[in-house]
Amino acid sequence: MNNPTHILTGDCLAEDFRNARIEGEVIVCRECLVEGPVDATPDASFWESRARFLSRGSEERREFYFRAVKGEFDKIAAIDRDAEVCLWFEHDLFCQVNYWLTIDLLIKHDLRNVYRVSPQTVTEGKWDGFCNHTGLDLEVCYANKVKFTRGDFTLGENLWQAYREGDIVALATHSRSLSPCFPRLEEVCKAEVERKRSSRPQKALEEILSKGYTSFSDIFHEFKSKEGIYGFGDEQVSHILKGIRR
Repeated sequence: MNNPTHILTGDCLAEDFRNARIEGEVIVCRECLVEGPVDATPDASFWESRARFLSRGSEERREFYFRAVKGEFDKIAAIDRDAEVCLWFEHDLFCQVNYWLTIDLLIKHDLRNVYRVSPQTVTEGKWDGFCNHTGLDLEVCYANKVKFTRGDFTLGENLWQAYREGDIVALATHSRSLSPCFPRLEEVCKAEVERKRSSRPQKALEEILSKGYTSFSDIFHEFKSKEGIYGFGDEQVSHILKGIRR
């Protein structure tokens, strides 16, 4: 039997994954699809537009993108059709958009033996995902993996299409689908709809600034506490702040 392939959401999880007793090949998802152009279908023009956006004119960054970001997605094509594929993604918008694209790519390569691996459920800090999971915690997550049904593949494909087309009506419609492979989906899609319709993240930051916060670390901490559903990192919050302060 082929070793499973684990597609992990970022290098932080990949580092912690080494401490877990879980066999298999590892692919690291390093994209940031909550920012930049996504409207092309995932072909050469899509990856080129992503590289151009994320490299911001730097040839060194562009080379890094094709080697370390697209290069990881390229590994999907080499997965045996019968191999188990485990998708380790968190519930926030940042991770979910990457998750939807990954599902779309798996479908294109006819990989159907797919499982969702979710972080352990917590009430406090529910958007923290795999943060602070020990190797043993990750083993528990893996043991509780959920296999994709045909409907799950269709849902993932539809979510990706709605997102890349900017169709928030379709996104809201698909968000009402219930599946253990897509927990908290309605909340996350609602956050994306409100990002598009009413600039929710920007308004949250404006409110934080109105309370007198000035240092970026304090602002970021407050934003993460209030709007962890977006999963934004320093760079995304910094971009929004620059727009507010112009």
